Amino acid sequence: MKLKSRLNDLLQELRTKLIFTVLFMLTGIGFAFLMVNYFPPMAWVTFAFPFYVILSGRFSTGYKVLFIIVFSFLAPALAAYWLIFFAKRIYLIGSILMWFVFFILFVLCILLQSRFKSQFLKSIMVLHVIVPYFWLLTWLQVPYVIEFSSYVNLFSIVHYLGSTVVSIIVFLLNLVLANFLLSNQKPVRLTLAGVFLLTLVILYTIDSRMQPGHRQEQNFEVLIIQGNYHKTWEWRIENVDSIFTFYENATRQAAAHESDKTRIVVWPEYAIVGDVIKRQPQYLDKLRLLARETKAYLVIGTIVYTVKAEHYDSAIIFNPEGDIIDRYDSVLPVYFNDHTEAGSEYTTVSIGGKTFGFVICYEEMIPEVFDIYSEKQVNIIVSLVNDMDLNFTPGLDFLLRYTQLRAAEYNMYILRSANTGHSVVIDNFGQILSRAEPYKQTWLVCEF
Repeated sequence: MKLKSRLNDLLQELRTKLIFTVLFMLTGIGFAFLMVNYFPPMAWVTFAFPFYVILSGRFSTGYKVLFIIVFSFLAPALAAYWLIFFAKRIYLIGSILMWFVFFILFVLCILLQSRFKSQFLKSIMVLHVIVPYFWLLTWLQVPYVIEFSSYVNLFSIVHYLGSTVVSIIVFLLNLVLANFLLSNQKPVRLTLAGVFLLTLVILYTIDSRMQPGHRQEQNFEVLIIQGNYHKTWEWRIENVDSIFTFYENATRQAAAHESDKTRIVVWPEYAIVGDVIKRQPQYLDKLRLLARETKAYLVIGTIVYTVKAEHYDSAIIFNPEGDIIDRYDSVLPVYFNDHTEAGSEYTTVSIGGKTFGFVICYEEMIPEVFDIYSEKQVNIIVSLVNDMDLNFTPGLDFLLRYTQLRAAEYNMYILRSANTGHSVVIDNFGQILSRAEPYKQTWLVCEF
């Protein structure tokens, strides 16, 4: 009877507050949509909506939990709608994972703060949930699930403090904004508004001053070739000759000038959908010749077949003499790809006095991968990606922000070669030094 009575009370509360609930929910989800897709700085205000409901005394605990259940699922599911073009299973699992993360976080906030009447003490209890929760996720090697530092373009601060600390700052300012909306006292509202705005000004001023000014002369020249092939896997297999010819000719054109720098040429993931080592040696001979002619280290994305008739998602590295000096097989190939076998080791190569590491596809987002390369004292990461399933969606920009985040947080340069975009060179402060125009057959040349 008690449970039935509580359910009836909750339904009555929902009916009386239906218009507020719908409008508030839609506004919060709309802000989350803008944050992920079109205006990342919305991260400073998006989470004020659930915090407002959590901290408010106007709502029952049941109402708060129900609001959080719906908001925590719909916000990430609709904001990252473009994932469904990539893989429906990834979209569903990602949405559920994000819902679970936010649901547990916010429900803990609800349960703890409900024991206090003071708005200040309620906020302190929320802080006691948020901060340990972020550190726990870092310890579990899954902070990329909620790294909101990737949205606020404070990569230079991330360089020194790390993404977890900046993400916590994002949540704290959302908490300040929620208290601003809840307070009825003008002095308190003015104080909170001042804290919110002043903090933003200080953060962005410090970030701009932390960015490197005059860069020391570097000894590398990178040529990144962007093929821009939007076709199916089957089409690319049938047309592998013409695709190879484009990459070969583009490389020669990009490297036509003389350079006294150590030259590196990078082709994207699956640039050549054929096994140039075991099954198509005619391409191997051409690649050896290309490396010698351009006097470059050549990194190409290709496949290498296994004894199980599956394949590795691979990067083959040639030196300027045309010899294969190493190969990287993706250790964490994309989920649900039944034909791709995982590699076993993270490869490093010494070039021009620096240590290079390699990532393929979504490995560029994963902190655990960069932790390993950091232990190996890697200075520069070569990233090969093929994000064509996300073409003409905000997903391409979303993934690029994570690449910038990893570069800043781990103090590494990243040379990112993408099939359709974004092909970029990123410095160790997360700043883009050079960018190729997306959705175009082109290349970029950058000294760094």
